[in-house]
Amino acid sequence: MPYSELKTLLNPSVISYIDHAKGRVQLEENTEDSKLKPIWLNGLSKNAVVFKLDKENINMDFIDPGLNNIYKRCDYIIISSYQTKNVIIFCELKSNSHKGAKQQLHSSIPFIDFIASLLNTHYEQDIRQFKRYFV
Repeated sequence: MPYSELKTLLNPSVISYIDHAKGRVQLEENTEDSKLKPIWLNGLSKNAVVFKLDKENINMDFIDPGLNNIYKRCDYIIISSYQTKNVIIFCELKSNSHKGAKQQLHSSIPFIDFIASLLNTHYEQDIRQFKRYFV
């Protein structure tokens, strides 16, 4: 499984701490107007990787900054196994309105495709067939 290889590709500052003993991670929305309290996502495999896709964390200087929709992305991506399946979960947290959530989830797909390509190229690991869920 490509979990350790994935961690080597990502900047450690974007990787969320996982409580492996309990198989859970704390997710939270960090906007000024957020009303959502931190939530726990349970049931993660011991090799899961969870990372936050804040705009500040992703350097995309090679993309035209005037293309606003390209810079939208979901709050978290969770890569884990569940039962007998390997999964990628795109997660967007919203406090009130779900406005824009679909766009943020959809705009995150190219990012994970890029990570998948890096894994395949440099480690011969393939996550492109992992089942994808959007929450």
